[in-house]
Amino acid sequence: MKSLQFLMAAIRKLAFDYVFCILKRERCGRKVITRGSNRDTETHSRALLVVIDYEAAIHLWKVDKFDFVVCISAYIDVVFGSTEIGLVLAVAISVIRVLLFVARPSTCVQGNLPNSMVCRNVEQYPNASNVPGILILEIDAPIYFANTNYLRERY
Repeated sequence: MKSLQFLMAAIRKLAFDYVFCILKRERCGRKVITRGSNRDTETHSRALLVVIDYEAAIHLWKVDKFDFVVCISAYIDVVFGSTEIGLVLAVAISVIRVLLFVARPSTCVQGNLPNSMVCRNVEQYPNASNVPGILILEIDAPIYFANTNYLRERY
């Protein structure tokens, strides 16, 4: 009976936490698992694996693979490690992602649409023409010392 209560409590707790993509355990959960029998550990592992929303994970994979890696690595680390280590890992990977996006911003070349003063992406608008002698560049990040060399090398 206690293992069923533990299973239901773990499922309820993890289902709530998974919505926010922050998975954590009760403070006493680790003590119960380490002091309990092998059966409690198996029940806890099964409960954690049942809670995964596979459709949401597949959707996250299709939308943004890097966010998927952050979420799954945090989840795995919380399941097999501890909440603190999982959270630190997720935050560290997210900070690295932000630094990469700022250091290597996405850019696109803009061109002038015929019979207008509007400039648009030349890849999306094939009839947009480049202005002779001028490079119009749209940069999706602020320009500063970390990304200037990247932009010079690229264009």
